[in-house]
Amino acid sequence: MIRRYALIGLILFACRDAATGALRSGLDSAGLWWMWYIPDLVALGAAAIFIVVQAARRQVIGLLLAAGLAASLAVATEFMGPEPPMALAAVKMILPVFSGLIFFDEAAHDSRPSVAILTILLLVICLAVLGEPFIDYPWADTGYESFSGAKAAVKLWWQQGVARHGGLSGDSALTAAMIVFVGALLAPRLPSLSFWFLAPLCIAALLMTTSKTGIMGFIALCCLYPLIAAPAPRAGTALRFLALASFATMLLPPLLMLLFVSLDRDAVPPVLASLADRAIDTWPAPFLAIADLYPMGLATGCGLGCFSTPMALGERAALLSPLDNFHLASLAMFGPAYLILVAASMIGIARETSRGKLAIVILFNLYALTVQAYAPSFLTMMWGYMLSGVFSASRRVLAPRPEFASPVRSAST
Repeated sequence: MIRRYALIGLILFACRDAATGALRSGLDSAGLWWMWYIPDLVALGAAAIFIVVQAARRQVIGLLLAAGLAASLAVATEFMGPEPPMALAAVKMILPVFSGLIFFDEAAHDSRPSVAILTILLLVICLAVLGEPFIDYPWADTGYESFSGAKAAVKLWWQQGVARHGGLSGDSALTAAMIVFVGALLAPRLPSLSFWFLAPLCIAALLMTTSKTGIMGFIALCCLYPLIAAPAPRAGTALRFLALASFATMLLPPLLMLLFVSLDRDAVPPVLASLADRAIDTWPAPFLAIADLYPMGLATGCGLGCFSTPMALGERAALLSPLDNFHLASLAMFGPAYLILVAASMIGIARETSRGKLAIVILFNLYALTVQAYAPSFLTMMWGYMLSGVFSASRRVLAPRPEFASPVRSAST
């Protein structure tokens, strides 16, 4: 029953984020705006399921996570002000994590319906991007009001004179992330012929988005696919090692800060300009603000939702600056306690048996370098999904299995 509920949440978030622009403008036009929040209501139920299961199993780490998030929300009301819209937006921001966490020992590719739906969705995403130069999408260049504030579905951006196409979502970066992670969810189940047939289509669509992170992420997925699909146990062991090693990307931001601060910005190559801007300006700024205005926050964090979208609804909205790195954003919100969660997660991942989840750990940590991942919701869910095995019942360490080698279970199991 929990497995079915988890699959419903994943499909809802995947479809909503993949077609953000089209869905939002269509629902608003039809007066059905409230349907936009159905995935969030499902995620609220997932949070209740997670807490009940963790309490029943007496899993301390799961209960500590839930308690820590509640405490972090209290810290947020102190740092950003007791504004109900801010608190509600912060809760809404974190709920997709629970939709991912309740997969526990299950995987998204364990049922035929989810594999079929995700495959069709991936095809639609790619074809929508490839068709955008020839189709005038009605949701392009439109704005709308969201629970978390004003949003925009913009058809394209310009970077070095190149158009960036967003397809059904209207956001090129979001579309690129959907291609990478939906592809990663399917990779353990797709036969080699099917995967390599879809790969050129995905790469062509990613080139249309011009998302460097997305392109590199999908290339990484292609490199990982032989390890995901190989029946040899050593391939699974190698994948687990890479998953654990990928957490080393957390060390890159402080190293890059030290590197770029000592360089002349004019001497930085154009291809590294955005990374230099992050290292010099955007990554340090939130921590400097916390140290100046809320010194206690260096120990407790500045609370759930700070220096992310919910902060725009709080009393310190003027301080909001982009913090486009997942681990730095988490460290700002939760303080050093987040590092304890990372350490516990790595211990859990060391016994993870799903090669699909191990591959997503690697891709997520690569994406986390330049993406905050607390929006869109699907990326937030992927963080919970990749760690879901950490919060499952204790199990014996096994070699990561190539899931495609076993028959796909039906949705009724």
